[in-house]
Amino acid sequence: MVEQHQVYDILEKYQYDRPECTTKACAIEMGRLVGIQNVIIGSFFRSGDSSSVKTEIIIVDEDSIKHSSSGSHVGEIDGLIPHVQIAALRLSGIEPSDRLLIKAGLLELEKSENRFFALIRKLIVKAQQLFFRKEEKEE
Repeated sequence: MVEQHQVYDILEKYQYDRPECTTKACAIEMGRLVGIQNVIIGSFFRSGDSSSVKTEIIIVDEDSIKHSSSGSHVGEIDGLIPHVQIAALRLSGIEPSDRLLIKAGLLELEKSENRFFALIRKLIVKAQQLFFRKEEKEE
């Protein structure tokens, strides 16, 4: 991990004068100058009520993408938060939970899960019926 001030010191040493670095090529070039293995790049876009986020970890020496994640949302910008959380987890090599994927609208409850809960409800109803019948017979 290289701290931001260290990056600036190295870039100043090489008289690197690029105030904005927004492309993959620029990030790789900076990564090589600084001597790091991976760089993280990302972008955020908002147009009207649509917003999107995209992130990538790039292996500097290989010019290849190690991990990437993207998400988009239509509506209030707060709806993009689960997509940002998913991107952060995926960049860390962690697969997001089903709950978070559902919150982001990327996963729907499977019918098998719904069937499972329906079966549980039926079993509870049957158990209640048996229990109350038993009480009636004892009286």
